[in-house]
Amino acid sequence: MSYIYGIFDKDNCLYIGQTKRDNPEKTRWEEHKREIKNGRHKIKKLNTYKDNIDNLRFEVLCEVETSNSLVLSTLENFYNSLYHPFNSCVISGFRSNVTLKREDNRELCKEIIEVIKKHYS
Repeated sequence: MSYIYGIFDKDNCLYIGQTKRDNPEKTRWEEHKREIKNGRHKIKKLNTYKDNIDNLRFEVLCEVETSNSLVLSTLENFYNSLYHPFNSCVISGFRSNVTLKREDNRELCKEIIEVIKKHYS
């Protein structure tokens, strides 16, 4: 099982990520909180929340039965397009990292997310 998740401050999405770890609310969320508290999160703007970390909320946005990195990065990118967090979607593993462009068509993003979720549920 794999997950796409978001970190939110009230209704504002600050970060979209993906994980293949079980129980992301514990594993990834605890890791993000520790990095933010220590001022060491890779998204520097998140470090500004270290004194207000209790105001942040972790939410699993999507759960799929695949570990395919391309599928997960595609989902992450379309969620990035919907929520516009601080971070961009970056795919590693090429000769250099590739940053995906956000899609402006919200309805297209929603449709593609639903197709992928349906196929990998």
